[in-house]
Amino acid sequence: MNKALVVKAVSVSMAGVFLVIVGLAGYVAVTNSRLEKRPAAPTEALVFREGKLHPVTEAMSKAANSLGGVSAPNFAALDLAGRNCSLASLTKDKPAVLYFIEVQCPCCKGAKPYIDRIKNYYGDVCNVVGVIDAKPSMAKLWVQAVAPQFAVIPDPDMKIVRAFKAQRGVYTTLIAPGGKIVKAYPGYSQDMLQDITTKIASLAGVALRPMPLAPAPKKMTSGCIFPGTKLPGDEL
Repeated sequence: MNKALVVKAVSVSMAGVFLVIVGLAGYVAVTNSRLEKRPAAPTEALVFREGKLHPVTEAMSKAANSLGGVSAPNFAALDLAGRNCSLASLTKDKPAVLYFIEVQCPCCKGAKPYIDRIKNYYGDVCNVVGVIDAKPSMAKLWVQAVAPQFAVIPDPDMKIVRAFKAQRGVYTTLIAPGGKIVKAYPGYSQDMLQDITTKIASLAGVALRPMPLAPAPKKMTSGCIFPGTKLPGDEL
């Protein structure tokens, strides 16, 4: 073969390789650029607020006490395990305790061990359920972070929270078999825990099961306010 033709063929071949390399480099650059501009997948995170004392005011106590003796608002919901937690199912033949949770409230996390104790001491004769103002995904994060021993109902629209007039996290409502509110507590303390467990034992027809109360606060303490709450005593 003519030497000139060989050189020309090699030159054409090298030019082709060069074009291929340039093309690949451009493709990689464009692809990387698109990847860099693609928004990151959204992630959810649960961040608790800094701890702050929320003493129960006279107005809060008065508002909560006014609920005693009235019929509990009807509701039907599923807990995080998919179980039916309607008012009718919870109070069919047992008293029920509803523990209201504001999802970012450190006080709700702090009071949780005492609700666990109520569950552990009286769970066979009383249904104990948490109601949290969060969608299921955030409610699951709360459960993962706090590890409650009671069932939790997501209440993202706060329909149950509002129906029971819970102003803040840590509010706790005791309901008798059949659906009448025995007492609503605007916070927790050692006296409150003694009172609610005494009432649970009476409603269930069992002997009082002495439960450790320390180190619960001696003075009634509440939790963070639920968003949009406009009830007496919500000024704190």
